[in-house]
Amino acid sequence: MVFVLQRLENSNERNRMGSLAVLRHLINASTSIMETKKLLILASIRQPLADHSNKVKKRVVQVISAMAHHGYLELEGGDLLVRFIIQHCALPDTYHRGQRPPDPEEVTNEALRSMCDNTLHLFTTTVGRLTDVLWPMLLCYLTPNQYASATTPLCKSLILLANKKRAAQEASFIINFNAQGSSLPSQYILMIRLLVNAALPFRCRGHGAPSLSLLNALSPNIHPKAEPLWENEIPKMLSYLEESTDDSLDKKKWEESLLQMLSKTLAAIDDSQWTGQLAVEATRYLPTYNNALEEKRFLYRCIGVILQQCYNKELVRKQLQEILISTRHNDAIERTGVAMGIGLCASSHLDGTLEKLEEFGKSDAFRKASGIFGLLKDKNDVDVEKMKSTLILCYGYVALHAPEDQLLTRIDSDILQNISKNFNTKDLTMKLSLIHSVGLIAKAISQSVRKQGFLFSRKQELMGVMMDFIKAEPTDVMRTPVRHLVLTTCANLINLDPPLTENEIFDLLKTCLNGVYGLPTVDTPDKAKDEEALDPQQREVLYSDTFNALHELLRNVLVRDLSPDGLQSVFKHIESWLSSGQDHERERAVKTTAELLQFYLDNLSVKNLVTFHNLGALVGRLSPRCTDPNPEVRRAAIDCIYRLMYIQLRYEGFSLDYKDDSVEGLLDVREKLSNPDHSVLYKTCSELTKIISKRLPQQQLSTLLFMLFDGLVDSQSNCSRASSVILNTLLKNRGAGLQDLVHCTFIRFWETNRSL
Repeated sequence: MVFVLQRLENSNERNRMGSLAVLRHLINASTSIMETKKLLILASIRQPLADHSNKVKKRVVQVISAMAHHGYLELEGGDLLVRFIIQHCALPDTYHRGQRPPDPEEVTNEALRSMCDNTLHLFTTTVGRLTDVLWPMLLCYLTPNQYASATTPLCKSLILLANKKRAAQEASFIINFNAQGSSLPSQYILMIRLLVNAALPFRCRGHGAPSLSLLNALSPNIHPKAEPLWENEIPKMLSYLEESTDDSLDKKKWEESLLQMLSKTLAAIDDSQWTGQLAVEATRYLPTYNNALEEKRFLYRCIGVILQQCYNKELVRKQLQEILISTRHNDAIERTGVAMGIGLCASSHLDGTLEKLEEFGKSDAFRKASGIFGLLKDKNDVDVEKMKSTLILCYGYVALHAPEDQLLTRIDSDILQNISKNFNTKDLTMKLSLIHSVGLIAKAISQSVRKQGFLFSRKQELMGVMMDFIKAEPTDVMRTPVRHLVLTTCANLINLDPPLTENEIFDLLKTCLNGVYGLPTVDTPDKAKDEEALDPQQREVLYSDTFNALHELLRNVLVRDLSPDGLQSVFKHIESWLSSGQDHERERAVKTTAELLQFYLDNLSVKNLVTFHNLGALVGRLSPRCTDPNPEVRRAAIDCIYRLMYIQLRYEGFSLDYKDDSVEGLLDVREKLSNPDHSVLYKTCSELTKIISKRLPQQQLSTLLFMLFDGLVDSQSNCSRASSVILNTLLKNRGAGLQDLVHCTFIRFWETNRSL
């Protein structure tokens, strides 16, 4: 035995591995001689614990497993061996998924980690004597970041231990967190850690579900009053997680459900002192997530919910101060998290929150951030603009969460007054925060005015500021979310009273469409410096968000006048883009039109039979695009005609679910338009016209013809020929009803011919 233990001191990999194999055999022999050597073996095993070779570590794990079965881990120093196993449950991957090690005998991190996961599980399930060693000691490893990747196996083991002790009604199941000399995390930190884990459930080897399950198992130790609520809520949440993947999970909905459970828990506990201590410890725990900002953002929201339920106003003020001072304002995710948390707090403490924000805005923190003329600032110091950005965002989220019966009296004096002085900023971060904040304020007002009338006197002023922001953006590139945020904010502002005048709507739509439609395609190379340019995926997301926001704005404008005139007032801004010389601009215009027509159809409520008087004009503008050189334009144009025909049928008195055979024929036409062959396109175009001809009211024919005459001079020769085909087919099918218009038609045709 002495010889084997001495050989462990030899750092040669093969010697050490051989010695460990012999040691394992000796331990398993379990003779009376070995009983007297246990402390010596525990002391000697420490050197191989520090070996960097995974092959040696694998043998060490096998030795520790043998020692566990023979009573070594209960002795002094046994906790080091448990820690070794847990440390290696948290190993990072050696290889990316799908890669294989070049040496088949290599012990990868993945293999060693899996071995330690299994060893910890065996400790819990097959070594009964370890139950009192591991419980509650394993809880110590749940909260430090270095063991984050070991959370899943730790939780599973702790759940087994908790259930075993609870079933046996052992007194030791209830943990004394305040025991002298205890190194256990408090029940408050455990609850916070497990909730934050659950917020990003597929990280760290899927730690969300095990964390929630452990929270449920620990409920009497967290607070007895939490137990019945969690027993009801947590299994439902676990079922939802089981049916989800990282891609399919609705992350916003999931976070809201966790915050709601937290709020219900605090209401059930109903102990202001307990809630106050939870707020203090959660705030103190924030720096733990300095390198995990998504988690930190969620923790800020948790703190906001906790402060909502805290009745000690002085403690609330103190925590708000602590948060604002310690925030790392240079990081965008953290700024948003702080603002969300403070906004949630304001739902119960509006006065105190507004006072604290105003006090912080005038505090020394801003003067220190400014430096003396900005010359004394260290490169790591916080920019005053970043601090102002946090404050601006806070006001937006405070408005969003403020009690509806208190919000409207505070908008001007306490909220807008404190952010409007920054409207002239050129700083991008502040600009984005301002736009976002104004959008939140508009959203908050629109929610409040459902129950009470309100004229938002600063609506036009804020619209003007938003328009200035979008006009200042470069027209040949999009690198920032300014357009997306401006459009979202305008979509919220447009809903508020007083309504915009016709001229104001005209300027709004013109500015927004010009600022978005004229952008180059998403795959156009960005000639900016590497640090300024977005990667292709970021650019694609930004474009998608921006166009979605534009469509939302257009829908909000349209819904205020859901009539043929209202539709025309929006369409006239899109119309000129339909005949653009740029493929991508035509595609954007016709796809937007298709979306708006679907929205119009879905929301149309025909109480009286009304004439869809501009049907002919709309069909005349859109039908030539059915032979556009761009196949995306062709398909979207057919979608437009299809929806226009059904809108007409609704005005004629047919129900929303009515299906017309001739109009349904357009779906077959749509498929044929995928063929780029000109002869096929024009033949299909003739089929399209026959369907239009069948459904178009007589009084709309003349407008349609005149629009098609304009189409003869379209910038795309395909479309001008299509106009000719449609005209020809229409005259064949419906010419008899146009005798009164022969003179006008001839003059218009002659004028068009001259222009050609």
